[in-house]
Amino acid sequence: GGLVATAVLLAFLATGGADPARLPHARTVTFCVAAFAQLLFALGCRSERRTCWQLGPAANPVLIVAVTVSALLQATAVLLPPARSVFDVHTRLGGDWALVLLLAAAPLAVVEATKLVRQAVGGPRPGD
Repeated sequence: GGLVATAVLLAFLATGGADPARLPHARTVTFCVAAFAQLLFALGCRSERRTCWQLGPAANPVLIVAVTVSALLQATAVLLPPARSVFDVHTRLGGDWALVLLLAAAPLAVVEATKLVRQAVGGPRPGD
């Protein structure tokens, strides 16, 4: 949770959330980072020891479908004008999509790197 919260805070600060003129844009970026970070983080929670790449998508195809559908719904909330008004999202992200994806993937990357370090230090365990 702390990793996702940190990514969200960084998104808010990086997009000028402290500036009242940039607040709507910062809220939109922050909203996207929070949503996508949670979705990606779910992929890393499938195993305490094995990375999501070691597990592969076949380990839990229902989760993969759920994450994909949820990501499409999140993108719809930001991209389609009628949905933007429902979610109080007033700005387009433009080039900030790269920032959204980078910050959203950061918590997953930290968790997966931790798993790789544990594997290297502790070696394989039964059932891995």
